[in-house]
Amino acid sequence: KGLQEYLAKFSYGNAVWDDLIDILDKRSDVNLKQWSTVWVKEAGTPEIDSRMQDQLLAIKQTRATKKEKYWAQQIDIKVVADGKTTFQVRAMIDGETTEIPVPVKREDYDFYLANGSELGYGYFRLDNKSKAYLLDHITSVENDVTRGAAWLALYESLIRGQGDGISATRFLNTLKAGLDTEQEPLNRQNILRQLSTVFWKFLTPAQRMQYAPSVEAALWKWIDSETDTPNGPTLDAKSAYYKSLVKIASTADSIQRLYTIWETESDVNGLPLAETDFMTLAYELAIRRPNQSDKILATQLARLENEDRKKRFAFVVRSLSPDQTERDTFFDSLKAASNRRPERWVLDGLEYLHHPLRAVSSEKYILPSLELLEEIQVTGDIFFPKRWLDATFSGHRSPAAAQLVTQFLADRPEYPQRLKNKILQAADLLLKVGQESQPQ
Repeated sequence: KGLQEYLAKFSYGNAVWDDLIDILDKRSDVNLKQWSTVWVKEAGTPEIDSRMQDQLLAIKQTRATKKEKYWAQQIDIKVVADGKTTFQVRAMIDGETTEIPVPVKREDYDFYLANGSELGYGYFRLDNKSKAYLLDHITSVENDVTRGAAWLALYESLIRGQGDGISATRFLNTLKAGLDTEQEPLNRQNILRQLSTVFWKFLTPAQRMQYAPSVEAALWKWIDSETDTPNGPTLDAKSAYYKSLVKIASTADSIQRLYTIWETESDVNGLPLAETDFMTLAYELAIRRPNQSDKILATQLARLENEDRKKRFAFVVRSLSPDQTERDTFFDSLKAASNRRPERWVLDGLEYLHHPLRAVSSEKYILPSLELLEEIQVTGDIFFPKRWLDATFSGHRSPAAAQLVTQFLADRPEYPQRLKNKILQAADLLLKVGQESQPQ
């Protein structure tokens, strides 16, 4: 009825958000004006601690808005023992502290999630007991949604760091265990995304080479499995494992296997590869085998039959050159708006220009990329500035790269707020990892 009143009152007229809230607030038991002020008009993200006591879960919001207000929201609390949810309840948290009756003793659970179905918004910090259990036993959690929420909670603990996080190598081992058992497609895709992020963003080059053999082996196990067996992967699952392997392949054995697949244009143990798959494989091999780069790229270009893909491939190839001078020329060409079309091709080129294996040599492109942002906002698609930034930061993890971003904003106190927000959003993980990587 509130929406009907709103539509009737403002039909063929102008209205703002507050007009809608004023009407709905009169019909709600909840103070919607206060809710709107906190959730819509103030910046920030809730950060929530919790502590399990006998028969009680104490929840505390450790972060408030600038006006010292707290976010009110519903959450789903789940308590788990022996892989099964033994208690769950939907509860409202409001104010700095909330106490929720939970008929469970501390010794009677393995872990609990204050945001057990990802209904809530914010950073829900895991307690130490739950964190330790999940790192070792997350694969034993039976419910798909609960297990998915637990994966996200562990990942958040990793990227938040600052004393309450977990080590990248320990989480990587947990992800490998998940690869071995996860059957739910969304959870599997989430694990593969997290695996790639941890591998490239959180591990040092030395750690990558240490862990690459076991990570690759876990992926090859599923790629080499038959799809027509009871315990084998589906074709979609095999495709997901293969694409993840292509992105992180680091050992000589895996690179050679992939090169053979590309050279012979063969399928992957029953998984057919499309023309676009061979394009991606050629890109990745060109970076990993710089001495063969020209041959690989020229051969792949000659193989392509689709004219649009030929043009796209020829555009991206310039960012893959083993010659630094040629890569410089490619980047310099993007300073002209006429060369930033099609935008998807540009983003492909930028992502390979800033590939993690070339992060050191591509750091010098970060500052001029930021300096172009205001022009890009004017000349590009509405989503292009953020995507330009995502591609620019995609391969970087060093303190030096993080410092370039921080210094750029510090030197420009009057920089447009909307673009500043885009930079901070795109660089969020870089800034977190870069600061964590600073020598102590």
